[in-house]
Amino acid sequence: MTHRIIRWSLGLLCLICIGAAGSASAAEIGKVGRLLGAPTVERGGQTLPLGSGLTIQEGDRIVTGDQARLEIQCKDGTILIVGPQSDVTIGTFAALTGKRGQIGALDLAQGIVRIALAAGARWDRFAVTTRTAIASVRSTVWIVDAAAETTGVFVIEGRVRVASRSGKGQVDVSAGQGTDVAAGAAPTAPKPWANARVEAVTARTQFTD
Repeated sequence: MTHRIIRWSLGLLCLICIGAAGSASAAEIGKVGRLLGAPTVERGGQTLPLGSGLTIQEGDRIVTGDQARLEIQCKDGTILIVGPQSDVTIGTFAALTGKRGQIGALDLAQGIVRIALAAGARWDRFAVTTRTAIASVRSTVWIVDAAAETTGVFVIEGRVRVASRSGKGQVDVSAGQGTDVAAGAAPTAPKPWANARVEAVTARTQFTD
């Protein structure tokens, strides 16, 4: 079991490395929708301010400040919301050769993201990797909240598989449940989070207008 989890985790990490390599021909994955504050993007060795309507590409590193957040409207209708105090790199968004579907990967160094995969989109796998965990799905809506030594995953719709980066185990988390993954530990058993915690992560990943 442990070896299978490690192989699965390494495979997802390869998706991120492919996209993070970056080049002048990096694929466009979508555009900036709504935003607050002054989020920035690191691309090609430059740090640039982000504004509504600007293009987001594979390999982009997006950084938000204390009050900043932004919405990424992907080409297939998937919506990504990057919350405040976040550092996330767009790994890869690509069609699978000879298969139906596509793959996507984000590397969340810290902070919080909310992912809502487009209804009807053919995702073979979409993964968010943090320092302690990998959360992957095929179709769902979920939130990943990452700190240096722990990751929280809360599922709004669908089901998410959450694995420890250390190979200590994995769990399937259903709608209305959450799990936490500390460094070097297995994911906690999925369970409903307290209302206050759900409200807190939701507030950090939504726009009120």
